[in-house]
Amino acid sequence: MYKSLSFAFLILLCFGCNDDNVDAKSSDDCGYLHYASLSLKPMSKSILVNYGFYNPADIPWDPSPSPQLSCEPQTIELMISRDGLNFENIATLEDISGTYLIENLEDCSFLTVRIEGSHSDFETVFATRTGLVGEVSSPQIMNNPLSMEDFTLASDGDQFIYRTTGDNWYLSSFSNPSQGQSIFEDVVKVRWNTSESNKIAGVENILVPILPNLNGSTSKNLVEYDLNTGIKEVLHEVEKPMDFDNEVYDPEQYWIHEFHYGLDGRGIYFMSNKENGGSSNFEQKVYDNIWKLDLATKEIEVITDFLPLGFDLVDFIEDPKQDGNFYISGGERGVEVVTDDNTYFVDRIDIHYYNSADQSITPIFISDEETEYLNIDPIGENLIYTTTISGKFELRSFHLSNKKHKQITVSDEYKPLKKWTHINWISSNQFITTVIRNGDQSFATFSID
Repeated sequence: MYKSLSFAFLILLCFGCNDDNVDAKSSDDCGYLHYASLSLKPMSKSILVNYGFYNPADIPWDPSPSPQLSCEPQTIELMISRDGLNFENIATLEDISGTYLIENLEDCSFLTVRIEGSHSDFETVFATRTGLVGEVSSPQIMNNPLSMEDFTLASDGDQFIYRTTGDNWYLSSFSNPSQGQSIFEDVVKVRWNTSESNKIAGVENILVPILPNLNGSTSKNLVEYDLNTGIKEVLHEVEKPMDFDNEVYDPEQYWIHEFHYGLDGRGIYFMSNKENGGSSNFEQKVYDNIWKLDLATKEIEVITDFLPLGFDLVDFIEDPKQDGNFYISGGERGVEVVTDDNTYFVDRIDIHYYNSADQSITPIFISDEETEYLNIDPIGENLIYTTTISGKFELRSFHLSNKKHKQITVSDEYKPLKKWTHINWISSNQFITTVIRNGDQSFATFSID
């Protein structure tokens, strides 16, 4: 089923005006069909389509090279497909922007929606989105008096540590949500120990050159803080952090990206390009592997070898049903796709399963949809993943047994604080994260049932 949808999972943007016929940037007939032109809102047995064409003067930034400049159509056709390949025309839209409700659909099914704008003098422009049919439950909203960009919850469901805009972390709790005790400074990611509730780990930053006159941060140390003793311990030091201003290949330079405590509590798994087998700056900066740090010995060992496969690892999460195995998102970049309409390139960023014992990768959900961030419920039944294929950045769940997808969020009612990058499980079917609603930051509890 999902491979047949691969074509539809591309966000197809428009072609440009014919320069021989019109000065596109000054013509009143021209506008933009861009990434915000088409979005889909799932509803019970229906999908609400939001569409629109935009005049160049209405966009305060230069949208090139994507989206392309197009021309305001004389007619707009609305088309749908249930398999992502065969489309039927269901309506001619009278206005160049508005909404349209598609009804009598089957819940938990995918629907690809395409709008085509035609003009007698110019090329047809089009955009395509794929939505998931079904009602999305509203989250439980709770006031958040703290200004934060990320937080991670302890296993007791009350204590949490949160990050401010300055990469500084503080200890707080839902029972007493105050600024609390300072835990880390200049740390970008933090996770709570899965077996020792008094210990927290984080990736410490260091400034390095990005451009001759600009510095940026990269990882320096993996550190752990003991709440009982107040002692911070360096678990692993990056002896030679990545220097992005240096274009000379240096295999000894590396970083640490995402990390998690192992479910058995004996180690930390982290993503890094350390010794990835690359022979160029490009390969070194693209390909990460999963490494394991033994908390007792402080020794590290590499778990994966993705570069020979051309597999770009984006995110990973350990399988609650099998210690040391992982659900991973990633794949091949820049894959050429040829259709009757166009030739374009896509990133095959999909969901796979990695078995550490035999080093095998098994596809779980394959599409042209780019799935970045992954999570999984504590009992290992539902994967949670991010997607923008409907036109907004959303969270969906994928039940590993019945293979059904469900949309969890609706971002035109609230927005994620940081692209849903970190969620905190409070039960096997509920998680809590932060959202922006009506301009205010709030805690939001979502159910995956």
